[in-house]
Amino acid sequence: MQKIFLCICFVLALFLHMPAQKASLDFDGEYTFYSTQMQTPSGCNILKNGNIYHITCKTKTAKKTKVKNVVGQSVKFAGDLNDFYQTCKCLGKIKSQYNAEGIVVAEGFSQKLGITKNLTTNFQVAFDGKFITVGTPVIMGSF
Repeated sequence: MQKIFLCICFVLALFLHMPAQKASLDFDGEYTFYSTQMQTPSGCNILKNGNIYHITCKTKTAKKTKVKNVVGQSVKFAGDLNDFYQTCKCLGKIKSQYNAEGIVVAEGFSQKLGITKNLTTNFQVAFDGKFITVGTPVIMGSF
């Protein structure tokens, strides 16, 4: 557990000075941006979790909202197991897959999600039986 926490802290440190971002995941659902800066974009809900702000909004708002100091993002949408596997396939190369308390989780990397072309970015996809959550570099909220 400590290794996972340290890895997440390291990833957060790498992304602290990123430029403002719009939604880079191309799915229709509920988007969450994870930012180190308090912001109040119109149409979004804000939750503070330690030093990270979870800025959540629907797809239409997420596509036009610029969020500063983003260290990750995720999107949650309804789907079935087949949709989960199709989502994994369209994102990139899966490196591992496992079950975590009844939730199917896949992790991999993609060149489709980076801010800069040809930049490989980690992603994580989770399926709880009803919803699929896609996060980059990882799902920082719950799945």
